[in-house]
Amino acid sequence: MVYINMHGNPYEMGEQHGKKFKHLINKASDELCSFPNLSLSQTKKQIDKYVSNLDTYFPEILEETKGISSASGLKFEEIIKLHLWEELNDYDQGCTTIVFSDSKDGPILGKTSDIEDWQQPYYMLQKVTPEKGYKFIGIGKVGSSKVEIGLNENGLVIGTGSTKPTDQIRENALERMTLVRLALQYCSNTQEAIDFFSQYYFINLGLYIVLLDKEGNAATIEKSRSNQAVCYPNDKGILFATNFYYIPEMAKYMDKNAFYYQNALERFITLSRLCNSVSLEDGVTSMKKILRDHSPVGPICAHFVEKGLGSFFAYIVKPIDLSFLLTDGYPCNNSFKRIKFPSN
Repeated sequence: MVYINMHGNPYEMGEQHGKKFKHLINKASDELCSFPNLSLSQTKKQIDKYVSNLDTYFPEILEETKGISSASGLKFEEIIKLHLWEELNDYDQGCTTIVFSDSKDGPILGKTSDIEDWQQPYYMLQKVTPEKGYKFIGIGKVGSSKVEIGLNENGLVIGTGSTKPTDQIRENALERMTLVRLALQYCSNTQEAIDFFSQYYFINLGLYIVLLDKEGNAATIEKSRSNQAVCYPNDKGILFATNFYYIPEMAKYMDKNAFYYQNALERFITLSRLCNSVSLEDGVTSMKKILRDHSPVGPICAHFVEKGLGSFFAYIVKPIDLSFLLTDGYPCNNSFKRIKFPSN
């Protein structure tokens, strides 16, 4: 996984990003941004609408995008396509997220990134010290402001996974992983993040959003294009999510034709069994055991070699001491290495 330390105003951070990953950003643009199912006019319409919405709500993301564009040599519109390539390709992926709201090691969030092997080079570990907002560590993708999982200096953790909704797209929608990044930058705890996400809509694809803070407050937001609902940990203080809508009022918005739908159900059943038997007294040790699970049906550590799909990254985050652990490779045969939180 590639790494960058960004700091300063939005344009400066974009320049740092674009300069360091110029070659990789150009390669990602060539590989990811063809959109064969859309005409040029359809693509332009969606890009223009997204830029307009960003200008209304978060113009700092546009400034950062301009910085990436300038330093990478790609046109501004091409960098916006890298923000939107999943939405415009109607592409999403599977992931698993688990929370222990309390354990011997304090609150813990664990997560896998279940992705295709061709995506691995574009995953980026970023340490961000913005001019405004909170410092954070995030895992995103080069050439964009997208963040899949992150931890900020207040001890707010956000872990996510894709969902494929069927409800209506709203006019003032924003890109889902960019909203995750913005929540890390501007929210200090779980409740603030719930309130933040409730104000915005998603373009095309959905998310489950698992939240945890240093006080042990945890929640899952299941969010589609136009709707969302929230659930909280069970009596044992455990919460987990896979790639479908579990909350009854959200279930009707799930596209059951999503390629990972059956596997998401199987992983959820596996998690129900594992989390029912796990000892919270073992804290991080128990979380590692779950993330390394190889159940014959619904494994948490996925190795679907024939599909080029697997749990190529995994994370364990402890907000109480700003601890962010990462495996660069399958969690079953790689150690979790601690990433130092930015001090500047």
